[in-house]
Amino acid sequence: LLNQSKNYLLNLLKNNYDEFVTYQNIFAGKILKINREKKFAFIKSTDGEEIYANKRSFKYLSDFYKVKEGTKVNYEKGENKLGICAINIVIT
Repeated sequence: LLNQSKNYLLNLLKNNYDEFVTYQNIFAGKILKINREKKFAFIKSTDGEEIYANKRSFKYLSDFYKVKEGTKVNYEKGENKLGICAINIVIT
């Protein structure tokens, strides 16, 4: 019953919000590219993976306007309608 409740809540969140946490791990990386006009960025993780992030993926909106290419960040992986993305991004 507890597992059913958990799955129900995760599905509810997924259907009502663009992003939700799917992993509990914190990842490190650097801003690879940022486009403020289109409100998105790409992060290159320490293991070489490139991952998409939008402006709302930053834990603090002001951080989106502070970062530059090469800025070190920590993030979690989440999922939206398009697939895996970075969420809860913070400058380190």
